[in-house]
Amino acid sequence: MKIFINLGSFVAAIIAVALLWKTALILVCILLLLLGLCLWQNHERHHLANTLFFGLVGPTAEIICVHFGAWSYGAPQILGIPLWLPILWSLAGLGLAEVSAYSYKK
Repeated sequence: MKIFINLGSFVAAIIAVALLWKTALILVCILLLLLGLCLWQNHERHHLANTLFFGLVGPTAEIICVHFGAWSYGAPQILGIPLWLPILWSLAGLGLAEVSAYSYKK
């Protein structure tokens, strides 16, 4: 059941980003709600660790790549990346951890 909540939240997050990327504060609120839902379902220590790891490392890599011109964002707010991007990376990390755990159980 948790895997469906995580994957559904990630799909909802991608749809929200696609539709609301120009309205950063609204998008941040929606992504935080989705992340909160996922963390409520997955509150074990390793889930939190994956969430924090991906939320820090993913955006850091993106900042470096943007700085060196590999790509750019249409509406950057902080160091060349959108405000909502670390939250999206956190959701991805949490989802990846859950898919990995689910696959390992099979």
